[in-house]
Amino acid sequence: MKPPVHSLIRWGSLAPLALLGACQPTTAPTATVPVVWVSLATPVADTDARVFPAVLVPRIESPVGFRVGGRVAMRLVEAGQQVRAGQTLAELNTDDLVTGQQAARQQVLGAETELAQLQQDEARLARLSVDGSAPAAELERQRTRVRAAQVRLEAARQGEQLAANRVAHAVLKAPFDGVVLQVMADVGQVLPEGQAMFMLARSGEAEAEVFLPEDLAAQARQVAAQLVLTGGSPTSHQPMPLTVREVAPMGTPPTRQVRVRYSLAVPAGQTLPWRWGQTAEVRWPAASSGVAMAVPAGALVLRDQAPHVWVVSRPDNRLVRQPVVVRRHTTDGVVVDGVPRGARVVSVGAQKLVAGTLVAPRERSHTHLEVSTGSGAHP
Repeated sequence: MKPPVHSLIRWGSLAPLALLGACQPTTAPTATVPVVWVSLATPVADTDARVFPAVLVPRIESPVGFRVGGRVAMRLVEAGQQVRAGQTLAELNTDDLVTGQQAARQQVLGAETELAQLQQDEARLARLSVDGSAPAAELERQRTRVRAAQVRLEAARQGEQLAANRVAHAVLKAPFDGVVLQVMADVGQVLPEGQAMFMLARSGEAEAEVFLPEDLAAQARQVAAQLVLTGGSPTSHQPMPLTVREVAPMGTPPTRQVRVRYSLAVPAGQTLPWRWGQTAEVRWPAASSGVAMAVPAGALVLRDQAPHVWVVSRPDNRLVRQPVVVRRHTTDGVVVDGVPRGARVVSVGAQKLVAGTLVAPRERSHTHLEVSTGSGAHP
């Protein structure tokens, strides 16, 4: 059966269109250029000194307690009181200790009596052995008994000395001149042997404790820091030189700030109006009198203790890793050295970039994003 004439006409008209479509070339997909937000590095004067809050702490803090256990019978000092070396701080009840000392004395008396009797027997056997009335072997055995009695007497005397020492240790004395920072037990409390009753700070050895960001802690030993006491008389506000004594090996969580302790050089014969726990300020002089660059806080990348930022080069828009030196942190950014004036610094997502990558920069001014409407990729 032959197809209708109108069907042949319809298929004949569609065939050229199908052939035309098959001959059209396919277009390759265009590569996507990532968009990055950038901020222009702006100059900022950095003539002000850096100021860090600090607390005055003692160089040496020692817990002090009785070398024997017992019930506290007397406490003679209060927290914050100045004490001298050898001053009595507290006393224990000594009834049981004195009884132990008396018992040790009785053992010494018994050992002395026993030794005296054995020595008399030895002398008598020595006289009898001259004419053969006592055998020589018995004399030797008696002399051995005398030597054993002498050893027991010496042990008894040492026990008496230990008992006397325990009675003396019931009186707690200050090991050095200092200040009572804390009272950790009171009258009537029963303390085990060695438990601390006071916390003492050695006099004349003060330090300033400050917590610094990790990137600044590495510079602490190279900076000539000064201490300024807050409050007090105007004379106490005079800057005092500091020397770094200790830099903690790692930061404390969760802020990861590093503890730094400065030794305070006190002039001889000068008494400063401070107290333990007093707040103060540690001041670093200005790094230089030049002009640094302010960049957003999100632009700074800390990797392997080497801070850097990503700069978008001109005119090819490639990422360049730019090492920087951090001067200080501000409330909304970072002041650094090493960035040219007007450089386009990546301010968002800087932790995951790769050097040499072609990017499409979009300028960000403070908190407002200025998006170009020209051709190119869009965020």
